[in-house]
Amino acid sequence: MNSTIAQQVEKWYAEHSEWLTDMSTKLRVRSIEPSDAIEGKVAIEMETPEMLASVAFWNPGDVSFITVNKQSGKEKVDDRKLRSSDDIPSMLDDYFREVTGSAG
Repeated sequence: MNSTIAQQVEKWYAEHSEWLTDMSTKLRVRSIEPSDAIEGKVAIEMETPEMLASVAFWNPGDVSFITVNKQSGKEKVDDRKLRSSDDIPSMLDDYFREVTGSAG
């Protein structure tokens, strides 16, 4: 059986949670019905000394990534439908490298 989008995000989080914890001042992950192809979603929220970030994936194929620079107030939003060419683990790597300024 193939993993849902939310399950792929949960797997990525499980593999990177130690690194994320080390890089953050606050970290939270929330899943709702991750195996449900229609209703499932997962969100990871992170705070560092410089940034606030939230990424949410919905099983029907939506993704929303939002960052706020705490000093400047500058916001960045990536809110879109996933493409078949999107690789979820790579997307998460890129998103959180951007937030932390490092490789995980």
